[in-house]
Amino acid sequence: MLKRAFSLFTRDPSRIIYTSQKHIKLPVIYFTKRYESNTTLTDSEYLERLNEWVETVNKTTSVNEKQKIVTESTWCHPILIRIYDPHLRHHVKSKRILDHINEQTKKGKTSDTLPYTLLDLLDALSSRKLSGNTALDAVSNFYKHHCHTEAQQQMFWRVIDRNLKMGVSTTMITRLIEKEDSQENNLDIFAPTTMKVALAKSAVNGKEDKIWSQAALKDSPGWYGSRKLDGVRCITFVQKTARGHKIHFFSRTGKPFNSLEKVEAAIRQRLKPEDEEFVLDGEVCVYRADNPEQEDFLAAMGQIRTRNQPMEDPVYQVFDMIDIAEFRLGSGHIPFCKRQEKLEKSIGKPQKHLRMIKQVKLDSFDEFLKLRESSIRNGWEGLILRKNVPYEGKRSRNMLKVKEWEDEDYTVKGIETGLMRMPDTGEDKLVMTNLVVEHKGNPVSVGTGLSIQQRISFAEDPSLIIGNIVTVRYFQESGGDGGVKSLRFPSIKAVYDSEARPI
Repeated sequence: MLKRAFSLFTRDPSRIIYTSQKHIKLPVIYFTKRYESNTTLTDSEYLERLNEWVETVNKTTSVNEKQKIVTESTWCHPILIRIYDPHLRHHVKSKRILDHINEQTKKGKTSDTLPYTLLDLLDALSSRKLSGNTALDAVSNFYKHHCHTEAQQQMFWRVIDRNLKMGVSTTMITRLIEKEDSQENNLDIFAPTTMKVALAKSAVNGKEDKIWSQAALKDSPGWYGSRKLDGVRCITFVQKTARGHKIHFFSRTGKPFNSLEKVEAAIRQRLKPEDEEFVLDGEVCVYRADNPEQEDFLAAMGQIRTRNQPMEDPVYQVFDMIDIAEFRLGSGHIPFCKRQEKLEKSIGKPQKHLRMIKQVKLDSFDEFLKLRESSIRNGWEGLILRKNVPYEGKRSRNMLKVKEWEDEDYTVKGIETGLMRMPDTGEDKLVMTNLVVEHKGNPVSVGTGLSIQQRISFAEDPSLIIGNIVTVRYFQESGGDGGVKSLRFPSIKAVYDSEARPI
């Protein structure tokens, strides 16, 4: 059960902080669809078989034997991918579904709607085709029709909660499946652990002039400045095969993106048969309908993670083009300016889904100040400064970020609740007013940036948010009362549905 404690910030009992939770042992449940293996199985039969398979894996003590079983059991790879793909979320949890089933039973409500098949149900949940009460109804209906035995029920809940509990690490599963896919496609795809991506360090605020000091300029190859975008980092591999070029998209940590069909088509339009292999580095952005110059980070994050639904209107803003061998090594010999020339020839004029980020050569501190003033005036996320040096696949002071606002990832430690009047009904409803994170050992309450639906959902089931990662945007660190470190003007930039940031 969740432990409750009165808020440290108020004695109002309607505002409660949820601080931790123990694992709740849930009843078990189960499904139904037709899968092709040696015989045709219903979803119920499939889950029964999956339960037996998990028990077999659990009884195997050798790691190598476990790997062999997972690799050879291709009949269950479709479900394993949907469970362990780090970019997929079901957006519902077993506890919430059980509560919904109990509520519907008490009200005597039933549904005659035919249930989804297992894979179709998971795809609809991850793509948000099903959400809110519609998702709860669909999962409950599936359970009613297909989960009859205890083994079926148990396996269903484990699938929904994305944990089969078979004593095999998620890393092992994803790598084995990725390895199998790359072998089938005859591609030299990089494992996530070998992604050597260029990352920026933060410029020291107020000391940017030192970059253009006389001593610094003496041996400096020069600097370039560009707009810092508020999108999702995307690394693109363009590789040659006997059948032509293959294009694959990854996050900076090596997780595949499967929703960039329109970007792929735009890249292919610019490819020539003789083009060698290369890597593009950039950000996928979604722009606001009411302000086409303003990026919508949450929209980009939500859309790029869908598995079977292409992003509707992505814009891939590219800032570097690296020789694939140099990317593999994490270092090279081609300076930034020469890579930009190659990139410009490759991309050409801006397209709807593919553009090159404009780089401005900065020969003096005054030129930097002009660009920074433009950044502030136009409401940009900030600036990225790049030294005109060969590629470095690591965090380096040869690439600096200059930001008016800072972002940081935090683990949610607790929540605060209170009554809020609903704008549509006028009803006073218990919602999450703030979530609590820890900054340098001190609790910080953050309330701005959450939707009403999120506030309601997290108040109903705090386990949906406590322990998960959120990205908090803030203006600067403050001393607080008595010198206690806190954050000025914090707001929620992104909420992630797991204990690890997915991309």
